[in-house]
Amino acid sequence: MFTHKMAYATRAVLDIGLHWGERPVLLRDIAQRQAIPLPYLERLASRLRAAGVLRSTRGPHGGYQLARDPRRITLLDIVEALDGPQTLRDIVPRRDQSVTAALWRDVGARVRTHLQSVTVADLRERHRARLAHAGDYAI
Repeated sequence: MFTHKMAYATRAVLDIGLHWGERPVLLRDIAQRQAIPLPYLERLASRLRAAGVLRSTRGPHGGYQLARDPRRITLLDIVEALDGPQTLRDIVPRRDQSVTAALWRDVGARVRTHLQSVTVADLRERHRARLAHAGDYAI
């Protein structure tokens, strides 16, 4: 259900979110800080941009920024940007009415609700709290 792609994209969006209100962030800098292969990060950023999570600016002062306020971007936005809106909805076919199918639909609904409740702003605050207590920059 969860993939490296989702983890990498979340780390990249959080990295960009930590620079909210500043100048755009270069993908090569994110790739280096987050240990994400640059070509892979470029593909992720393209999907996130197309979904309206990120925006890009060209030129000598260009790079990537959040497309909207970090309080308005959820983890669900990131997941759906990568795999589409059906990612967590259709874990099992709707025609399957078995007990286990109902269980997995419930799990999917709960995960979806949780991802929708966590914003990039929330992740920024968690990261800052971790820095204050542990001094660990790892995202």
